[in-house]
Amino acid sequence: MAGGDLNSAVLFRRLIHLSMGLMLIYYMFPEYVFGYPTLLFLFIFFVVLPIIIEIIRLKKNIRIFGLREHEQHHVASYVWFTCGAVLLIALFPQQIAAPCILGAAIGDVVLGVTRDLRRRYTFSFTFLILLLIFLIFMYNMILAIVAAGIILVSESVEFRIKSQLKPQLFYSRSKKRVSKYRKFFEIIFKTDDDFMMQVIPAISLAVIYFIFGWHYMPPELIHESPTIALMFS
Repeated sequence: MAGGDLNSAVLFRRLIHLSMGLMLIYYMFPEYVFGYPTLLFLFIFFVVLPIIIEIIRLKKNIRIFGLREHEQHHVASYVWFTCGAVLLIALFPQQIAAPCILGAAIGDVVLGVTRDLRRRYTFSFTFLILLLIFLIFMYNMILAIVAAGIILVSESVEFRIKSQLKPQLFYSRSKKRVSKYRKFFEIIFKTDDDFMMQVIPAISLAVIYFIFGWHYMPPELIHESPTIALMFS
């Protein structure tokens, strides 16, 4: 890939990553749309549809502009992000889900843009951006610092699981080799930072809320978490 194409791909990827924060528009919609739960539409468009696209892409080995090289043969990061965001929206109050989703969308891009700087500058600048996000969502300073730190650390957390059937089951005595169909029975599960940067902070904040109580959480969590539409009305 030429230098210009590489720069364009990086810029495109970062713009897409930032746009993922627009999933918070979900909170502007009523609970039901056309008689069906709004969450159902969110699940279809941001979980089912991306997974179907990835299955087709991987099966046909289609190259999509903007994907990193290692994503060409694995589930792309945008799917991890959308699945993580839907999970947060479905299971956590807005005052936990929204800043974690927005923090992951912006924080990962800031880390990428500043990665050529010294690590202390990269982490410090990203931390300040994340801190500001949580302060905007009315977190007190102590909890905002904790939440921003958790997101920053979560970017480096990864889980990997590999499951496969033994090659003996696919060995052909007549052809003296292992069948190519073995690869379809090999499952490689590797988490992505776009997923972990949302889920780990959300779970951590939920634990803090249930253990320490409302004194440490945004006031909206005491009663009912308002929608973004109400916040700006």
